[in-house]
Amino acid sequence: MAKLRAFIAVELGEALRRALGEVQAQVRAAVDLPVRWVEPEKAHLTLKFLGDIDEGQVEGIVSAMADIASQAQPLTVALGDVGGFPTLARPRVLWVGLRGDVGPLTDLQQALERRLESLGFAAEGRPFAPHLTLGRVRGGDRSRRLDEATGLAADAPSAEAVQRVDRISLMQSTLRAQGAEYRSLRSVILGSELSVP
Repeated sequence: MAKLRAFIAVELGEALRRALGEVQAQVRAAVDLPVRWVEPEKAHLTLKFLGDIDEGQVEGIVSAMADIASQAQPLTVALGDVGGFPTLARPRVLWVGLRGDVGPLTDLQQALERRLESLGFAAEGRPFAPHLTLGRVRGGDRSRRLDEATGLAADAPSAEAVQRVDRISLMQSTLRAQGAEYRSLRSVILGSELSVP
């Protein structure tokens, strides 16, 4: 049976992608680090990374997603402040956080985590930190603090772009030499038991 590299995510709308691109441009201008930047059109909010799954597992995963989605309501998010993992003091990943309905979003992610654990997917060892990846730092000196990058998202006019999150998607990731390509396999609508291709 064929394997798929899969994850569950919120796909971004055009306004939030555009705002993310503007914040990314400001961070690029502010930091002096070798960073492999994420293309804003490929950005998404990962709720659960599943890894390699069998095609035969898709229906069970979508059914679990639909059960959880039926108990949730649509929510809204907007861009927050810039941060780094593990810290801005020595970042390996630069990201922008989210604000808005972060509590309900976290509840949704935790419900997915518990339900998928019952299907054999290991629970994430770290707490959920809703964010959008701006870029990954490539080796070199990461000792310089990036205080100048903090607060950039909050100051960017387009950071006021708000997205209504009304569905979650099972995504396929295909690794290619030029970077990962993403494709939505199925989506489920929040507040409903409906799934859509």
